[in-house]
This record gives sequence, structure tokens and C-alpha cells, in this order.
Amino acid sequence: MLVHTEEKIKLYELLDGRDCRITLTPDIWTSEHANISYTCLTAHYVDDNWELKKKILAYRHIPYPHDGETLSRFINDLILEWNLDKKLFSMVVDNTSSNDSMLRKWENSQHDFLKVMVGPMKQKFEKCWEESCLVLGIAIVLDPRFKMNLVEFYYDAIYDSDANRYVERVKISFQDLCIEYGGQVNYVSNHPYPTFGEGISEDDYSAFDE
Repeated sequence: MLVHTEEKIKLYELLDGRDCRITLTPDIWTSEHANISYTCLTAHYVDDNWELKKKILAYRHIPYPHDGETLSRFINDLILEWNLDKKLFSMVVDNTSSNDSMLRKWENSQHDFLKVMVGPMKQKFEKCWEESCLVLGIAIVLDPRFKMNLVEFYYDAIYDSDANRYVERVKISFQDLCIEYGGQVNYVSNHPYPTFGEGISEDDYSAFDE
């Protein structure tokens, strides 16, 4: 859906007249056979009747390279084009590496409206992740395909030098859970915690990134 000139003016006036805050969602598609990407930027807001509305602001080609810096500049220009910098509440993105890079750049942006938005978003995410990562870790250990090996693999990628502390947290909690339910934990020599799925390569984990 393309926003033509007259429709764009009407939509601009509609959003400009809203007193509510607006959340943006950029959906990005990349061709598998060519360095071509497109984004669809959608605005979400609650109107005066407390009804959730959404409007497509742009559907455009993203210049190459499709990295965090390019995305940051591209989305930032669209926000300013639609005069949403003072109404921006949050941005909802998926977990691609380019989006992570874009948000990190916005933390140090020269535009205050981006820093004001990204800071609280990151704090809320980290709080939510801190509360949920333990449950997710235990669930992975209970998966018969990978067990603790998968936890170690991704915690190394997520936490880097702090990975051992979070892995230990999962190990202790898993052991406590087994004891609470009257189970037994089997150990292998030189391993202070259960290990399963020996011989699995890094490629075997790739499906979990999709």
C-alpha cells in the first residue's frame, strides 16, 4: 500500500492533530538472491474513543548496506518527515542484529527524542529478560535435543564474560527443581552439572535463530 500525495497530506494532518503518543513498527524484508531490502513503517495509536488505530506511513526501498547505521538514519528521517519526534512513545522491532545495532546507535543519537525513547525501552527489556531468562534456560535444559549445551552456547553469545554466572544460576535452579520433585541428577566426570547432546556442532543450533 503506497501513500499517495493527497492521502499522505490527510494522514499527516490526522496524526499531527492527535494529542496521543505513537508507537512505530518497522517491518523489513530482504531478498535472498539480491542485496535489496524494503521496509514498511506503521504507526499505532489510541484515538479519542480509546480505539487502537494503525496507519502505514511508508513502504520504501532501503539503500545498501542494510546495516544498523543505514537503518538508523533511514528510520530517523521518516520520523522527522512525519513530524513524530515529539509524539514518539516506543519502537517495536524484531531481534535481528541490524535492529540491535540501530537501537545501540540511537542510545548515543544527537536527537533527544531517540535517546529518551530507547533508554526506557532498553531498561524495561532488560528487566523483563532478567525475570524470564531463568525460566527459559530451565525449559531448554528439559529439551531432550540439546540440554545444558544449548544454554552454554547462547549464554556465551549473550553475556560474554558474564556467561558463567548466568549458566551457574540455571544449573543450581535446575538441580533444586529436580530435588524438589524427587528426581535425580546424573553427573559425568569432570562436569559438575548434567551434560547431554555430546558431539553437536554450532550449525545444529542455527534453527533456534530463525
